[in-house]
Amino acid sequence: LDVQTSGPLLVALDDRAFQELRQGMHRQTWYKEYLALVHGAIPVDKCCGILKYPLKTGVQHSGGVGWITEVHPEGQYSETRYEALTAYWRRTIRGASHRYTLVRCRIVTGRTHQIRVHLKQLAKDCNLPQQGIVGDYKYLSSWQVTLDKDIVDRVWLHAYRLHFPELARSPQQQRLNVTSPPPGELTAALNRLNVDQQLTDQYAALAKANSPMIPQEAFPR
Repeated sequence: LDVQTSGPLLVALDDRAFQELRQGMHRQTWYKEYLALVHGAIPVDKCCGILKYPLKTGVQHSGGVGWITEVHPEGQYSETRYEALTAYWRRTIRGASHRYTLVRCRIVTGRTHQIRVHLKQLAKDCNLPQQGIVGDYKYLSSWQVTLDKDIVDRVWLHAYRLHFPELARSPQQQRLNVTSPPPGELTAALNRLNVDQQLTDQYAALAKANSPMIPQEAFPR
């Protein structure tokens, strides 16, 4: 998980288990789903789909620390499937209305900062005024991150579902399904916002027919 991203962690207790789990990830036998709160109201005709922006990662310059990823024609193939769940709005201090969208995402590939950069590029393609995940200190402007602290003091990105096969040494060879509800500070952030029910209903209607995501009711409980 990226810094400030919450969710379940899977820890291998020996090298054999580690190698088998890593091979499973490379063979894409894992299912990894995230929740992200992004700036802006995603247009209804773009509320679900598959993002395939090629991504290139390098060392961050200009005073930054760590890695930075960008959409680049020479980047690696990257695939994110997404579906907008809920539209929100919030009245700012100046009286304007700021919009947000809660999105569920499945990463098929696992590039560095993939969801963060793919959703930022999606927002750019939709001509949204603010582009990126709420609180994202690496891919939003510093002033926007400061404003976001009124809602949440971290990146609003959470690993929600993790499904993976048991190790070969296991006698039953079942798939293990882990669901991790968002922590309190993220649900508190949503509670500070107002739901746009009309737009949310439009998202649901279109996603029912066109979403590339597995329907939520299909998952084991």
